[in-house]
Amino acid sequence: MREIKFRVWDKEVRRIETWEMLKNCNKEWLINVIDGQLTNDYELMQFTGLEDKKGKEIYEGDILIEGYSEDDLVVFEIVWIDIDDAGYSVIKGIDPNCVLHDIRLSRSDLRHTIIGNRYENPEMIKKSYWTKKRFGEWFLKVKNKEQDDCEQKEEKMEGRLYEFIQIVNLSDAFPEKKTQTFEVRNIFADVRLGWIKWISSYRKYGFFPEPNTYYEEVCLTHITEFLEALIKERKDAK
Repeated sequence: MREIKFRVWDKEVRRIETWEMLKNCNKEWLINVIDGQLTNDYELMQFTGLEDKKGKEIYEGDILIEGYSEDDLVVFEIVWIDIDDAGYSVIKGIDPNCVLHDIRLSRSDLRHTIIGNRYENPEMIKKSYWTKKRFGEWFLKVKNKEQDDCEQKEEKMEGRLYEFIQIVNLSDAFPEKKTQTFEVRNIFADVRLGWIKWISSYRKYGFFPEPNTYYEEVCLTHITEFLEALIKERKDAK
């Protein structure tokens, strides 16, 4: 079930108040804002229940960019469509009929990143803003940011990034264990494929797949390579 929460654009001070801020406000005022009684002063935005590729929560009014290359980038604005099948939809260029849930769940090959919102970045919802040059600038900005984040995450977690999977060291989450624990994730779908843990009876590390997961040979090869390196590292340390 989708978590119900909101954020607010304060028209007077021109800033967004997050849900964490709103929870600490006067309850009567918050109810009036949610009921739409203070629309002259505030713009209410509801959480869609979804996250972008970076794990950032998507709200009404958010502007997203999606695409694998500079030539196929598309900009989305999240809006509420109150028609027969009421729900959160997106304005995709000149096509407003693409439902957000379809993009996220049914078309998981598409990847989108929040780059702003209609209140703090009103220029982004104008077609005249999105020249070919500006699309190119945003493509490089998002691509470079993803590369930096990936490198920092890999270094911080002491895991390993392969072509299709990422193996992340989660040992800090299990301080009571003397051996290491790793999580194996699919890079593209961002789901857990399984765990790499120590098998006491065999005195070595093994792979524990999640139920109902399947693997191509290249993924199994990467997991095997990691296991062999891990076992060698443990032997060399003795």
